[in-house]
Amino acid sequence: MAAQGCHFGDVLADSLYGESSEFASALRCLGLAFVVTIRSNHPAWTFPSERVRRTRRRPFERVFTDGSREQRFIREIVFGQRRPTRFFEITTEPATLPPETTWGVGAGRQARPHPWPRKARGKQDTRTPLST
Repeated sequence: MAAQGCHFGDVLADSLYGESSEFASALRCLGLAFVVTIRSNHPAWTFPSERVRRTRRRPFERVFTDGSREQRFIREIVFGQRRPTRFFEITTEPATLPPETTWGVGAGRQARPHPWPRKARGKQDTRTPLST
């Protein structure tokens, strides 16, 4: 679409696209900022030597279109080192993480286009869930 003259600002997408590494890679290559949802049970690929860190939860106020407000909590999940795409967990109840009000979010900063990422060769991958 970009080749046909369509220009985009920020991209928002549901988990169907948010869990597609090809979709996120294409957005990064086009230099587009994005926010996508990710199911909480969606695995993230990490190398065995990478540490998974979860920052402390911070409260924030969600403002709805009708003006009502609700307290939410957010924390970042870091797989190894911080990368251009960052992952966050948002919930209404940090003690129990109810599935109906807990979301995973991936966010990519706007950057200049870069070549498609190369796959790591000869390294074993492990899977780490976004939430525990």
